[in-house]
Amino acid sequence: ASWTIGTAFQIGALNNSVVRWIRCEPNPGKRPNEILVCVADAGSELNAWLWNNGSWGTGTNITNGTLMANAIENPLYQTWDIAYSSGTGRAYVFGAIADIIEPAYSDGGAWSAGTDTVDIDAGNSTWRGLKAAMDPAAGSNNIAFIALTEANDIALAVWTGSAWQTRATNVTETNAQSNVL
Repeated sequence: ASWTIGTAFQIGALNNSVVRWIRCEPNPGKRPNEILVCVADAGSELNAWLWNNGSWGTGTNITNGTLMANAIENPLYQTWDIAYSSGTGRAYVFGAIADIIEPAYSDGGAWSAGTDTVDIDAGNSTWRGLKAAMDPAAGSNNIAFIALTEANDIALAVWTGSAWQTRATNVTETNAQSNVL
């Protein structure tokens, strides 16, 4: 992708709320001119934009009740994340909604709701952080997750692109020093 000064877009345009978090991620190869930008605002909404071949697409409210539930759990913490699948090049937004992780995805155009959700925290605590990372191996659709709860429990899971793999839950650190992953 080539960038020039002046390539910009209004990140608060969807609901005019205060931005709390912003993440961007480049597509690892299937669509090399694509970048995913996702914003969480003070109203617990997630909004996503795709940069494709020189221009920004229309922003999409991911937490619209159709793609995902109506709000992420806590806008003060990054209780959501984004990642690409290196195998398919699919862009994902994952949100912690109550104690469930919900996916939404795009193949470069319109957004769709994921088909599978997961409860990776058996203790049902409030989320303090969620981090996703793609498996860079060629052809892999795996995305690994680590989540931290307010009870300082750590939960791990892997999304295969269509389902959640067996996960470890309530890996406890008695004296956790940080609330952010």
